[in-house]
Amino acid sequence: MSNPTLDSASRIRLINPETDLDSVVTNDIRSFGGSVDVELARDTWASPLELDRFWVSTDVRPSGRELLVGHAGVFSLDLTMPGGRQVPMAGVTWVAVQATHRRQGRMRELMDVMVDDARDHGETMVGLLASEGSIYRNVGFATASYQQSYLLDVSKAAFLESRADTGSCRFVDDGAERLEIVADALTRALPGRVGDVSRPDRILTRDLSDHPSEREGDSPEWMLVHEDAEGRVDGVVRYRIASDWGDGLPRFLLKVTSFIALSADAERALWSTLCEVDLIGSIKWWRGPVDPLLGDLLANRRALTTTETADGMWLRILDVAAVLESRTYSVADAITFDLGDDGTWQLDGDTVGATCVRSTRTPDATLSMTDLASLVLGGGSAKRLQRSELLGATPEVAARIDAMFDSFPRPFLSSGF
Repeated sequence: MSNPTLDSASRIRLINPETDLDSVVTNDIRSFGGSVDVELARDTWASPLELDRFWVSTDVRPSGRELLVGHAGVFSLDLTMPGGRQVPMAGVTWVAVQATHRRQGRMRELMDVMVDDARDHGETMVGLLASEGSIYRNVGFATASYQQSYLLDVSKAAFLESRADTGSCRFVDDGAERLEIVADALTRALPGRVGDVSRPDRILTRDLSDHPSEREGDSPEWMLVHEDAEGRVDGVVRYRIASDWGDGLPRFLLKVTSFIALSADAERALWSTLCEVDLIGSIKWWRGPVDPLLGDLLANRRALTTTETADGMWLRILDVAAVLESRTYSVADAITFDLGDDGTWQLDGDTVGATCVRSTRTPDATLSMTDLASLVLGGGSAKRLQRSELLGATPEVAARIDAMFDSFPRPFLSSGF
């Protein structure tokens, strides 16, 4: 990749943290409507940025003054594929272009630089979370996983009986211990969490910072953990409480901000303990998985209401063979895909692995690389693509693709980056 410097042919360059960071933070707050002060955001939210993978878009005024009008960066992450393999992924973050410079190709220029950089780093996919659902398909991304939000009525939340849990729950208040526990739990959980990504300590430190100005009137963030019989943490939940005395009766709302469980025992114990927190009327779980284990643990599933469905991870494929060979498949099959300008490929996959090579065979299915990205984690649907005429294939072939790419539990990105 050529070095992106500011000249007549390019408006993109790497960030200079000494001179650009305050402008980047201000632009980000202005773009997303935040109220966090610049100094706090610089010291807390900007601290994890990989400055050698962060770019700014600039405009030089007639006076010669350079204005920073857009920015975007990449985190070096690992994405869990079906089968448990973790593969390098460029995680796009902090994308913003000022209103004064929209519709000028600024975002596309930033994306082109980041894609070239991802290829240079050997990353076969680029992933992001989208603040708007209409932007990123235009630059090759498709929704690869989904999230749902839930409301649990504590008064109706009885849990099914199970074998006796020999572990126990406790609260953790020490900051260093919190970071150690979350980092360890994520590392052990990730191979079983398709569609989730690694989070280096610098990102976790930011996520655990819990500055009072970011609580929006709620309580501090509390951490509850479950330990197994040997004393090893196998479940972590973080939450805040919003007070509501209403007409004099407490109807507090407990807001789950993060949930990790490595066993059904840990999950059941954590949820049942949350239901015992004083004064709580309801528990809100924002952006959880689309098929939560919680629903299967309840004696009365009506206690759990789905309040929102939203897109989760958006993916763009950079190397089709490497991506399709990095996962396992639910059933053994062979499908030949015509990906238009990206060529024709034959995928042979099974529950152990896969091969994907260029092919001269008559294709079984025709679709874009963008729409293929919606399928690679098992979160999309070939039948739906066919129904919307984004997939050219017979109903039988669409059904074979869905059977082959299926993943359970459904892919889920547990938090942002």
